[in-house]
Amino acid sequence: MTNPQDEDKKVSKISYYKMSTLLAIIITLPGIAVLFTLRHSNVDIIYQVIITSLVFLICLGFSFKISKYLVKLT
Repeated sequence: MTNPQDEDKKVSKISYYKMSTLLAIIITLPGIAVLFTLRHSNVDIIYQVIITSLVFLICLGFSFKISKYLVKLT
């Protein structure tokens, strides 16, 4: 069974790809920035991996909220 309201909200492929790409960029940029900052500070490689992984996990946690916000924009 489909909801009649869902049928009105069809998303084009171009819009879907744009929003997916934007979400991927928003999620990855903080982790990359932290990694480059730690590399520049000559931090041990183990700490770089651990801290960058934590930043990526935090960003993944926020990705649901960001995704809902991006859906409202379209």
